[in-house]
Amino acid sequence: MIAQLLNTDNYAFTIHAIASMLVGAAVFVLGAYVLNKERGSLVGMVFWLFTLCASIWLVAFGLMYASLRETQALFWMKFAQLGVTFIPATALALTFTLVQRADEYRIIIRTAVTLSTLFCLGVVFTDLHVRGAYHYFWGYYPRYGPLGVLFLAYFLWLMIYILRLYWLEYRVGANKRRKNRLKGMLVAFGIGYLASFDFLAVFGVPLYPFGFIASAVFLFITARVIVRYRLVDITPELAAGQVLETMQGAVIVVDLDVKVRVINRDALVMLGYQRAEVLNRDLSTLIELPHALKDHDRLREKTNSDYEMTWADKNGRRIDISVSASPITEKDGSVVGIVYILYDITKRKLAEQRLERLALYDTLTGLPNRTLFFERMSQLLTLAKRNQHVVALLYMDMDRFKVINDTLGHEAGDLLLQEATKRMTSSVRKSDTIARMGGDEFICICARVAVAEDASIVARKIIAALTEPFCIKGGECSIGVSIGISLYPM
Repeated sequence: MIAQLLNTDNYAFTIHAIASMLVGAAVFVLGAYVLNKERGSLVGMVFWLFTLCASIWLVAFGLMYASLRETQALFWMKFAQLGVTFIPATALALTFTLVQRADEYRIIIRTAVTLSTLFCLGVVFTDLHVRGAYHYFWGYYPRYGPLGVLFLAYFLWLMIYILRLYWLEYRVGANKRRKNRLKGMLVAFGIGYLASFDFLAVFGVPLYPFGFIASAVFLFITARVIVRYRLVDITPELAAGQVLETMQGAVIVVDLDVKVRVINRDALVMLGYQRAEVLNRDLSTLIELPHALKDHDRLREKTNSDYEMTWADKNGRRIDISVSASPITEKDGSVVGIVYILYDITKRKLAEQRLERLALYDTLTGLPNRTLFFERMSQLLTLAKRNQHVVALLYMDMDRFKVINDTLGHEAGDLLLQEATKRMTSSVRKSDTIARMGGDEFICICARVAVAEDASIVARKIIAALTEPFCIKGGECSIGVSIGISLYPM
């Protein structure tokens, strides 16, 4: 028997046989393509099984049409039924998967698979399904028995049920994408149903079996719908990967050896590295973390808090970072790794610095304002009392400033204050503080003076600096300054 099946002299490959076999091969390739395109998802797997059943049917029918002997044709008839009997079950599974209700109707799918298996066993072990063969102008064709009639009723009922399910889902479709997806499947199954006319020939009606054309069109439309609308399952693994890559924040996962195992796009951008440069690399060679964020026991107790620090990226650019860490644990509670979540807070830090400067520094001159002056004064008096040294306070009020401000305008007055500030700061030590108290009033704190006369020396330097004429807006003007001195602890 096997020798006869393999002997090409027993076949006459007509256009009918070749067409059916070529379509069967194309259908198999199409199923493999969708499976690969969908990265092995559930919908890709079910579609591949469906195309596998269809390709078995079409290729076997092609060999049946080409057979020159009836016994040989009967073998291919029964072999083809192995694919045909499972087409209803796989079509139903594909439908429930496409409408994302496979879990809800798992029992119905299993029942359909069981019935298809029983029909398949009937084909293999009895003659109740395929009882013989007709011979038409295109070749041999199966003749159904009572079990075949029962299968046909099951097949047609299931196809009507599938079509109705698509229609009901289409009517309640909430979004345009889902409705387009279901519309495509309604068109596909509507064309695919034309293949049902092939069953007329099993009852002696010599209607040419053009079902291979309808089935091919149906499968190609279905494949296009699947690929176009990305009917992949949102598994925990897929969702985790998508969340990791799209979340606003850098994520780095390390093992117990502090080797980087997972890193998302934001972390790569933040550190300035390519993924290949980072994976399996010791994290400490990239960034230096405090011990609290590397201590497994402390992390497991969840006593850690967020840390703020400054890091350098690959190019040496300094960035302010907020870091938090969480342990990855097994079911027994043992730590197997650590997840670090990082946020670039450079902009926030700059904003805080700007706010702090506005709160503590004079916006015109850049000198400490009254708030910062009293804070520093309190600290210096405490140190002076503890260390028993002298602190001098110089209170300065500019002379003739109001006249210049009124005659030349506020803009000239502002420029004069800024230039006066530069002269005053250059006349004192770096350890001394000059603050603007308001208007043209300033205070200088000489943090530590050896003798009281040193305060007078500083005052004379300031007076000399401010007595020199100022060039403001192309003209010269002169001011003076009155200075009162107070000494602590005297």
